[in-house]
Amino acid sequence: MPKISSFFGGGSSVQSYDATVQHYQSDDTVHGTFSADQLGLHRYQGIGVTVSSGTMEKLADATWANRVAKSAIPSGAGNQRADIIESGGESWARMHLADAKYSGGGSTGQLKRAQKFQGGNCAVHAAVAAAALQSRGVSYPINRVRMQLPGGNSHEFILLGDRRESGDRDTVVVDPWPTHPSACTLDQAVLHDATRGTHHAVAQFLDSSSYRSEIYKSSIGSADVQRLSRIEVLGTAELEKKLGKSRLPGVGTQNLVNHALNDTNFGQFDVRVATDPSTYYRDDSGTGWQTFDPILRQ
Repeated sequence: MPKISSFFGGGSSVQSYDATVQHYQSDDTVHGTFSADQLGLHRYQGIGVTVSSGTMEKLADATWANRVAKSAIPSGAGNQRADIIESGGESWARMHLADAKYSGGGSTGQLKRAQKFQGGNCAVHAAVAAAALQSRGVSYPINRVRMQLPGGNSHEFILLGDRRESGDRDTVVVDPWPTHPSACTLDQAVLHDATRGTHHAVAQFLDSSSYRSEIYKSSIGSADVQRLSRIEVLGTAELEKKLGKSRLPGVGTQNLVNHALNDTNFGQFDVRVATDPSTYYRDDSGTGWQTFDPILRQ
């Protein structure tokens, strides 16, 4: 799990970077790097899904938005078990401190958490993805989704396109919150929790009368969109200082990891993937198959 400092060498104590430009680049894929059981899957299906040519464009844009989010929040989600453990509690620390400083505030507050602390939960990841897509000027609807889950939990993510018009196979899910996100169509979106052993099909929850969901157009002001091009690095020393002031253990200690894993204020999840990353897509003209699961972090 990369440290924020891995983006930089030496230099001034206050640094910033453009998350829409500065990404981790790799030709490796999630399904080629990890075994299925490492991700909470029984096995890789490797199925092929044929979509419209416009949907292939959406999948490419969704992959880019996932890349931007992991650049802005490189230690991962603060309420994902795998991210907490792999980052030595750093992902949780950044989420916790960011929420204490910028609680509420809708997309503005969420984007401030990413910009100033490089931390957050699913809502922050969704806000970053939406802002990134808006900055890209995509031609299709960017819809924000808030969906109830069992156990009193909820989840937020982005849909590209209107499923009422396009159907689930040509509506694309943008969800950078899992440990290893992959762009996928809505009909292939499943929240796989490796610890609980649960597999929640997203479309079924959106259609369920037992679980409330909201879908609304994402609209973020230009000043907030521009926050992604000015991510202000909260370095390790300053992060440790803030943890000390809050009487919390240091990053990398088992005490901080244990504290983070016991925090239920943001829910506790172990969603390492939200689709089978071995899924192949091609458009209806019959062009070659491809997956959308690049490795997005070191």
